[in-house]
Amino acid sequence: MVANDETAEIKDNLEGMNEAMEAVHSGQITQAVRDTVLDGKEIKEGDFLCIYDGDIALVKKSLQDAARALIDHMLKDGGDIVSIYHGEGADAKMAEELGDYVGKKYPMTELEIYDGGQPLYSYILSVE
Repeated sequence: MVANDETAEIKDNLEGMNEAMEAVHSGQITQAVRDTVLDGKEIKEGDFLCIYDGDIALVKKSLQDAARALIDHMLKDGGDIVSIYHGEGADAKMAEELGDYVGKKYPMTELEIYDGGQPLYSYILSVE
């Protein structure tokens, strides 16, 4: 919606908004409820799954380790804005700690932290 230009033709507007959407990448962290193997990754009940643009990218034993690793993975090709939405299993203090990590490791990146309140996903992340 940020790319929306009310003065542009609909076709041009759609092209601009689609182009802007392609620059946004999403990540989610959730906890495994059973042992399994997915995408060639062995997952144990209780592990934290790091999902990047719809695929399981990483599996970690602790939530905060998973969040840091996923942010590193998401920013490996750059990014200007990191948004952190904390939900079930991650409180405001944990999100602030994650924000501190981003600020120290990626000082040129703008950071936004929100209480997303979402169930099942401790964090939803976006990088643009």
